[in-house]
Amino acid sequence: YKFPWNATPYYPPAITVRTTNGKATVYASWNGATNVTQWRVLAGNDPTHLTTITTTPKTSFETTIPTTTNAPAYAIQALDPTGNTLATSPTVKPETPSQTKKTQSAGTPEPTGAY
Repeated sequence: YKFPWNATPYYPPAITVRTTNGKATVYASWNGATNVTQWRVLAGNDPTHLTTITTTPKTSFETTIPTTTNAPAYAIQALDPTGNTLATSPTVKPETPSQTKKTQSAGTPEPTGAY
């Protein structure tokens, strides 16, 4: 590139949550966003009662975030270098391994589970 640039997509970050053995793993990404340096993971009993469970650095296009929780609802927030929230994902329900297998065999590119 010839000039510095940054971008904030008009759509929210993408989130997928999968549970195995009572623990959730969160997958966070936001294609095209250039200022994301961290992800804040929110979890709770429903979409209106989410609290922060962890904040972790962005590591690649899709950041894998292991947790020790098994909540019914999750969302992520994209954070800039100073910790400001850039955007929040939709709230989703976690998938179990059997749901993940069905989703993959159906050829669906993105798992569902939105509220």
